[in-house]
This record gives sequence, structure tokens and C-alpha cells, in this order.
Amino acid sequence: MMAPDLTQTMTPEEDYRFDVAGYLILRNVLTEAELRVCNRALDEGGGPAGMLEWPAPLCDSFVQLGDHPLLAQYLDQLCWDEYRLDQPPHLIDETTCAYSLVGGNEPRNWSRAYQQRNHTRHCHGVLAIWALTDADGEGELVLVPASHRSDLETPADLVDGTDD
Repeated sequence: MMAPDLTQTMTPEEDYRFDVAGYLILRNVLTEAELRVCNRALDEGGGPAGMLEWPAPLCDSFVQLGDHPLLAQYLDQLCWDEYRLDQPPHLIDETTCAYSLVGGNEPRNWSRAYQQRNHTRHCHGVLAIWALTDADGEGELVLVPASHRSDLETPADLVDGTDD
């Protein structure tokens, strides 16, 4: 697994994909050693919540995910230098019940707004999702392309997963 290039800015293709679809997928960001440390901490941490409050060294790998250089590089380009962690990490695994869709609601909640005007991006919210294992089978993460651009309220059946 090759280490990510931390000197490169977003490509025009990535910039366009984010603007149109509302998300990017970055592959092979974590090394095998980083994955092992995260998964070992999850095994020893005693539950899927409160990872940042676990005693060191268990919490260290999750603190480092929030400060990961590649994540910071993309956040600097998407949000400039005006980003912060606004909620603690959550674990989504096979024991986790289904979640409703998150984010969005932009026309009504400007703290999560996204706009691209006059070649200037205004991005007020990014959700970083780290896959710590390969996903193959049912029940994986679902991304709704361009959902952040809608001026219409998301139907409740879509938000709660009733309508797939």
C-alpha cells in the first residue's frame, strides 16, 4: 500500500466531483499499521462510543485520524482554514442499528451550507468517514450524490431508510 501524496492539491477532477456529487472517496489513505492500531484499540476500548475519552494509548489512533495530514490537506482546500470538530467520532459496525441520513438540510441550516460562487467555494461542513475494514456485502455506507445541493426537503422515508 502506497502512502498518500501530501504535497498535491485537489485535482480539477476531484474539485468537480465534490462540487457535483458532494463527496470524494480516497483510497489507501491509512497504512496497514495504522489500520491494525485502530482495530486493536476498538477491540480493547470497551464499546463503540467515546473513543476520544478512552485512556491513552487507546484513544491515540482516533485522535490521529482527526489530525491526519491527508484529511487536513483536503479540509484546508474545501473549508479553508476555518474548520473544527463539531461532534465526536462514531463507530458504524455490524452491531450498529441503521442510522438516518446525516448532513444536508442546507437551505434551512447555514452552519452546514455549501456554495460555489464566482470560483470561490464556501463549505461549512464535511463528514469524514474512515473505513477500517474492507466493505463487502449488504449494509454498507450509502452516499446520495448531490444531496447537499437540493433546495427541497428530503422525504422522511428516504432519511429513515424506509425508501431505499
